[in-house]
Amino acid sequence: MTPITHRGVTYPSLAALGRAYGRHRNTVRAAIIAGQMDTLGNGIGSVPVSSGGHHWRFLSACARELGVSPQAVWDAIENGRLDTLVARRMVTA
Repeated sequence: MTPITHRGVTYPSLAALGRAYGRHRNTVRAAIIAGQMDTLGNGIGSVPVSSGGHHWRFLSACARELGVSPQAVWDAIENGRLDTLVARRMVTA
């Protein structure tokens, strides 16, 4: 494992950096190769989400826990239905 520093934080591996940003290590590797590390974590899945007393560091983590796609969470946020989605999915989860 080779340590990697991104935005002033040193991570022990690509996988650790990926976990911190809600991305797979291959996504991190591709960003390095493409010279796009400055955009890592700026996508749809990287925004924090809070609803109904639940807090997720990333929209993608919220989607995983609720068993829906990141796009479904994003749509619920845009349409003001996030509380409903979270309440419904947390009860059935």
